Amino acid sequence: MAEPPPIRRTATKPPPIPRVPIAPAPAKTDIVQAVAHPDEQPDDTRNLEAPDAGILVERMLGLVASEGEALLTGDDADGRLADLNVRTALASWDALHQTDEAMRFLELADTHPLASRMRLAAALVNGTVEALVGAEQRIGHDRGALAIELAEAWLWRQSRPDRAAAIVDRLLAAELLPAWRELVVELATLAHTALGNWTRVVELRTAALTAESGPEEVAATAALRLDRADDPAGALAACWTKLELYPG
Repeated sequence: MAEPPPIRRTATKPPPIPRVPIAPAPAKTDIVQAVAHPDEQPDDTRNLEAPDAGILVERMLGLVASEGEALLTGDDADGRLADLNVRTALASWDALHQTDEAMRFLELADTHPLASRMRLAAALVNGTVEALVGAEQRIGHDRGALAIELAEAWLWRQSRPDRAAAIVDRLLAAELLPAWRELVVELATLAHTALGNWTRVVELRTAALTAESGPEEVAATAALRLDRADDPAGALAACWTKLELYPG
């Protein structure tokens, strides 16, 4: 009987047994001062510190003063010096809170159209009767919005309806824009009412009636004439005039 063929073993070796895992070496975390390259510029990420605003304004005013001195040699026919003084006064008042210094610059710009308005504003901030009297003297016989604001200041801030009435009566004697006239009539009515001058109040309200006046306004004026002026005939005439046109 023949022998079986010999068993051939493979030449490959079995894989090695895996080793126990080894933890990686820890990284160095020591703080080491960085050395900048000579050609590199360090980055400064801090916030920029703005200079004091008051110092900037003072320096600006110094430059303006130098320009003003240069303009003093002329006659200021173009108003540049007056305009410069008004701007300086505004900066002194608003930025540096130096009201007295601002008023000094306004004295040098008396002809500027904004000078009177700034004086009135300063008087309102001051809040005294003396300051408002001084502003009124500077304003003079103004017949515009400035005079209306002055009358309102006397009436509401200082409780002086006598001074307010004098201003609004002067305004009503001149030509006014329709919108301004309506406002001035209201102010005059309030001022003379506070003074108890009912004759003037009746006169103002009667003169304010027009064909477009509403029935409520006519009735109020008629009641005023009847109650304060003892004028029943005038009150009745005003009502009949409105009824003839109402509702047309």
